[in-house]
Amino acid sequence: MYTLWQWLTNDTISQVWMIIDIGICVAFLSSSLVFIRFSIIIFDMSYLLSVFILSDFYSQGMKAVVLSSLISITVNTYKLVTIYLDRSLKSVPKEFQKIYLSTFSFFTPREFSVLIKSAKKTTMIGTIAKQGSSFSNLYLTLEDKQVEIKEEEQRIANVSELSFICDLSFLGWFLNKENKSASKNLSLINADVSAPYPVCMLVWSEASILLLDKKIDSFGRKITSAISLGIADKLLKMNEEKTKKEI
Repeated sequence: MYTLWQWLTNDTISQVWMIIDIGICVAFLSSSLVFIRFSIIIFDMSYLLSVFILSDFYSQGMKAVVLSSLISITVNTYKLVTIYLDRSLKSVPKEFQKIYLSTFSFFTPREFSVLIKSAKKTTMIGTIAKQGSSFSNLYLTLEDKQVEIKEEEQRIANVSELSFICDLSFLGWFLNKENKSASKNLSLINADVSAPYPVCMLVWSEASILLLDKKIDSFGRKITSAISLGIADKLLKMNEEKTKKEI
């Protein structure tokens, strides 16, 4: 190994060039800037071509130029492929693409695939959540069937397709997890939720959510953004229903 290093860096130009090129690779290792990576690949390929056409491979510094450029091309090509796969909808199963585009677009397709795999798909009927109980599961309805939200036995809303259930208690629970000084009452469910007829849902348990928080970068920010958008849509529909009744 030492002999190889001597052969590659037997002059100052080789040593300086390899340090600079490897430094650039390390600096942009976690970057997702496609333009920068593509530009580096084009530059290195052009440089290699000029070396082979205009220079002698065994001349001073050329061995390091070739090797470091090949390393740079390999690393940046790998990262470009990773970025493409991370952003491509091909990683999302067809049955869940509508859900991703309408509700979970804050996540990358690959992150969403991890999110879906951690959920349990189930059919529920009857009581789903009781008012005053602590948060334990986050639900997402997959069918446009009636799911009632009642407060003190009075129906206050119906939940439509691709709506979160126990969303407010989830936000309170997540806030309490991040900020221990927050009130635990925030994680209490504030209404009864029930399904008169069987309805298909995705269910994330408290344990699976904690695991996702470790697996996915900025999970808390992304999931709270998706849920907040759902709450705003739910409030808008409730307001529309109230306006229709008044008319």
